[in-house]
Amino acid sequence: MQLGKALVGAIIGAAVGIGMLIAVYLTLKIDKFWLAIPFAIITGLGVRMLVTAGHASYVRGVLTMLLAMAAYFVGLTVVAKVATARANKVALKPAITVEETAETDTTDGETTKEETPPPAPPVALPRNTEAPTMRSAAPGPGSPWDIIWLAVAALAAYELGRGSSSAMAATAPAAPATAVHPDA
Repeated sequence: MQLGKALVGAIIGAAVGIGMLIAVYLTLKIDKFWLAIPFAIITGLGVRMLVTAGHASYVRGVLTMLLAMAAYFVGLTVVAKVATARANKVALKPAITVEETAETDTTDGETTKEETPPPAPPVALPRNTEAPTMRSAAPGPGSPWDIIWLAVAALAAYELGRGSSSAMAATAPAAPATAVHPDA
C-alpha cells in the first residue's frame, strides 16, 4: 500500500499547490473555489509520482483526498494572510517638507522671510483592512457552486491518489496463447 510514500507525495503536492494558489492570487488576483480542482490534481500527482508500483488502494485515495482538501483550506488561509500583509504595506508618500525660503530685498539689504503653511499630516490607513476581493481569513464555501467545485476536487484527488490496477495489469507478463488452463 506504501502509505509512507503516499503521505510524503501528498505533502509535496500540497506544498506545490499552496505555492500555485499564492502565485495565482498575486499575479491574477483570483481566489475562487474552482482552484481546488488544479490543487487536488497537483496533490494527486504528487502521490502518483512517489507511489509508482502497487495496486489500487482505497486507503491511499482517501488519504490523498483528505490531505488535499485540508491543505487547500490551509492554502486559502495563507493566501488571505499574504493579501492582508500586502494591503497593509501600502506605501505612504513621505510628507514634503516646505522650508522657509529667504528672499533678499535689494533696496534695504534686509532679509525677509516668507512663511508657508505647514503641510497636512499624512493620513494613516487602518491596519486591519483586507484586499477588496479577498475572502475572510477563515474561508468557507458560500454558494452551491463552491460545494460542487470542492466535490469535484475531492473526487479528482481520490482517483489520482488511489491509483489504478490497470497499470499493474499492463506490466504483468501475458500468458502464452498456447498455454492450457490447469482446470481444463
